[in-house]
Amino acid sequence: MRNWIKRFFSSSDRQGTRASLAEVVVDVNNNSQLVDSLKTKERGDQHLHAGNFAAAAQCYREAIAIDPDNAKAYNNLGFALNEQGLAEDAQEALTRALAIDPSMGDAHYLLGTIAQGQQQAELACEHFRKALELAPDFEFAYRDLTFLLFQRGLLADAKQVVLQGIAHNPHLANLHFYLGNLYHEEQQLDLAVASFERALSIAPDQIDFLANLGLVLLKKNQPAEALPFLQKAVALNPEHAGYHNTLGNALADLGQLDDAVENYRKALAVRWNNLDY
Repeated sequence: MRNWIKRFFSSSDRQGTRASLAEVVVDVNNNSQLVDSLKTKERGDQHLHAGNFAAAAQCYREAIAIDPDNAKAYNNLGFALNEQGLAEDAQEALTRALAIDPSMGDAHYLLGTIAQGQQQAELACEHFRKALELAPDFEFAYRDLTFLLFQRGLLADAKQVVLQGIAHNPHLANLHFYLGNLYHEEQQLDLAVASFERALSIAPDQIDFLANLGLVLLKKNQPAEALPFLQKAVALNPEHAGYHNTLGNALADLGQLDDAVENYRKALAVRWNNLDY
């Protein structure tokens, strides 16, 4: 279960949604039916946040029964159903949400994730692009669209998406990280280093950022510069064989052969312990 997306869709603070029951009471002029629907939807959000997807779905259905135009209830119902493996039912709920409110970038994003899971990459890209058109700061959509374009070998398109995201919000560390990976793939190592460094300036303890920066510096024949980043990555996650192996390479390049061997042994031990018999 992806906790970040669960929190995202169960949060009342999502930009573009009503932030509080009090605001809705004012908006609908004390319409008790709509208020009851919102209260029921918020109970569903609590279940969703706790990972109780069946209970959440039931609350969302009750909210919809009270107010058939509750687009957010349909949207979150789609998420809860998809988490239960009910992709077709989820698609139906999300399509209904968009019929009520075509401006819901969340619904397009969720439809994109469903299409992605069904190996419909082109359809998924369409939904992610629509989500970004409606919500230009939607970090998750940038991430998933970039990944899909990268998988399809469309590196120029992937880079354009990431640069678009950075232009909208230069403080999203993951976008700089994705850009660094794209530069790495293109063998533009100096640009990759700069992007990883920018990502780390925003999120200094992100392990993947540290490891990838270390790897690129190693490719640039700068093992001394790579060493502290790789050492920190290993310290933060000592059970990652790849980090130990890359650190071993850096140590070997620096002539620290005993330490290199120790890290190679640790890499092998981690791999051995994680074998699926």
